[in-house]
Amino acid sequence: MAIRADLLPTSLINIDLAKIFLAEFVADFEFGRHGFDYQRKKYKRVSGKRQFVGVVTERCSGDPWWWPTENGESEEQWALASDNHAADRATLTEVLTSLRGGITTFDTGTRKAEAWRGFPGSVAAHAGCCIVLSTRPSIGEFPSPNTIKLYDVLAAVWPGGEFLRHVHVADLSKFRGPTQDSDFEGMTKQMWQKSIRCLRREFELLKPEATLIMPGVERFLIGGLSDLISTVASASAENADEKAEITRDMAFLRLLRARRKHYMDQAPYWAPGNPKGGDEQKEIGHSWCDKLTKLGFVRLKRMNAIAVHLEYSVEADVSPAFAWRFRTDVANWKDPPAEFALDGPFEEGSCGTTLLPGREPLHWRVAEVRPGKSFVLEMQLDRATLAFEWRFDDLSEHRTKLTQRIVLAGDNAKAYAGQVEAEFGPNLPDGMRRIAAEMAAAEKNPSSTH
Repeated sequence: MAIRADLLPTSLINIDLAKIFLAEFVADFEFGRHGFDYQRKKYKRVSGKRQFVGVVTERCSGDPWWWPTENGESEEQWALASDNHAADRATLTEVLTSLRGGITTFDTGTRKAEAWRGFPGSVAAHAGCCIVLSTRPSIGEFPSPNTIKLYDVLAAVWPGGEFLRHVHVADLSKFRGPTQDSDFEGMTKQMWQKSIRCLRREFELLKPEATLIMPGVERFLIGGLSDLISTVASASAENADEKAEITRDMAFLRLLRARRKHYMDQAPYWAPGNPKGGDEQKEIGHSWCDKLTKLGFVRLKRMNAIAVHLEYSVEADVSPAFAWRFRTDVANWKDPPAEFALDGPFEEGSCGTTLLPGREPLHWRVAEVRPGKSFVLEMQLDRATLAFEWRFDDLSEHRTKLTQRIVLAGDNAKAYAGQVEAEFGPNLPDGMRRIAAEMAAAEKNPSSTH
C-alpha cells in the first residue's frame, strides 16, 4: 500500500508529523500482528454499589494508535491517504477500523461534534508545543469516556480550543493495551523499538518547550529505563544508517531521563470521577495551567476568569500568503469611524493605538505572532485583558479560512463584559465577511490596496 502524505490537507495536519506515523506504522504495516490475551478484574452494580465479580481473560489487538485531528470521522483526520485509493481501499478500511475502535458517530450539530471541532490531535502540533506524555493508548473505543475527560480537562484550561492548538498528546508505548498500571502488558521488544523510534522522531521534530509527564511514565523512567535502553540496543541493524538510528534512540532515552529534572513536570491525567466535567475536571485543568506556567511554556488564564468569548470564521477567496500580508498591514484596517496606528513593524512587542471620536485613545500591543498562521493583539484594562486572536488556515492555494476570537479575561473582566458583548458580538459576523470581501478585491486588483 502506497501512502502519500502530500495528499493530506495541510490546513489540518502537520505533514512532517504525519509522515512519522505513516512510515512507522502504516507503510511498515504494524496492524493485526501484535494481539495478546490479558486479564482484567470485572465488576457489576448491585443495589447501586460496585461489586467485584471475578477475573476475566480478554483479547487486545495490540495495534498502533495515535490521536486523530477533529473527531476521527474521516481518513484524512487520521493522516491516511493513498495515491491509488481504489486499490488500497481494503487496507485503508482495515487501518481506519482499528484506529477508530468502535468510534461513536458524531452527528453534525451535536454537542459532541461541536466540542471536538478543531481538535489538533497527534498530527497537527508544531515546533515549540507542549508534549503531554502518557503511558500507552487504551484498549477501548474512540472516543472513550476517559478521552472525553481528557478533552474536558484541556478545555477547562482555555475554552474554544486555544490551549489544544499548542498541545501534542503522545504515548511512551504506541500500541494499545491495558492502562491501569505501567507494567506495559503485551509489549514485545519489537513493539518497544518501534515505539521509541517514533517518540524520538516526534521530539526531534516538535522540539517541545515543555513536557507534562504522567505519573505512570515517571515511575517507568525511574525504575524501568535501563531495561528499555537495553531493549532498544538489541535491535538488529542491517546497515550503518540503521545502526546510527539505534544509537540516536538510545541517546534520546537517556536525554529523556535527564530532562525530567529540567523542563518536565508531573501532572494528573484523569479525574477519579465526575465524567461530566465538574469541579474535579476544573481542578485538574488548573493544575496543568499551573505546571505549564511554572515551566515557562505559556501564559494561561483560568476558566473562571474568562467573562466573554466570541468567535467567528469565514472563508476568503485569497491565497493564504496574501491573507496574512493583507491583515498584518494596519493600513488595511478599515472600520469607520475608528482609526488605527502601529508604532513599528508588525511583530511581538510592537504597540498600537485605536482612535475613536470623542473618546480617549485605546492602546494595545502585538502579544504573539506566528508568521503565516496567527497573531494575537492584547488590550490591557483595569485588572482585565481584552485579546483579539486571528488565525489563518489554508484551505487551498487560493482559499483561506479566517478566524477571529475575542476573549475578555481577568479578575475584573465582568465589569467590562456587557460593553464588550454589545460592541463586538452583533457586528463580528458582518465584519468578518466584509474583511474577506476586501481581501478578495485587493488580491484581484493590487492597485486598490490602501
